[in-house]
Amino acid sequence: MKTINALLTQNHEFKRNEGIPFDSSYFENIKINRSAVERRAATLPGRRSVKKEWQAAWLLKAISCIDLTTLSGDDTPGNVERLCSKALHPIRPDIEKALGIEDVHLTTGAVCVYHNLIPTAKKALRGSSLP
Repeated sequence: MKTINALLTQNHEFKRNEGIPFDSSYFENIKINRSAVERRAATLPGRRSVKKEWQAAWLLKAISCIDLTTLSGDDTPGNVERLCSKALHPIRPDIEKALGIEDVHLTTGAVCVYHNLIPTAKKALRGSSLP
């Protein structure tokens, strides 16, 4: 599945975006044509969806954008370790093999935990590029 591999193996090495202060003036003068938006929204169910190989590629791309989060106050190191394991291996090996992406090493985008469990998450994610 050349399409899937091409989409997933793009090497993106970006500098960290430090962001900018929030400026609401960007949104204060926006005007929306409500009837046009409603007409356009009404056409969406009738549109063709992505099919076959492209659908699988975009679903896999979506996995790479997911942030696995556990913010339960009673979380345990074991729960965090399992979450990190799932982040590192979000797709079952048999599915990876069927899609021909065993060598892609797909992961989720990030793992989010409470501050007291960060050391556990760091240890579980050691050697990976996951934040």
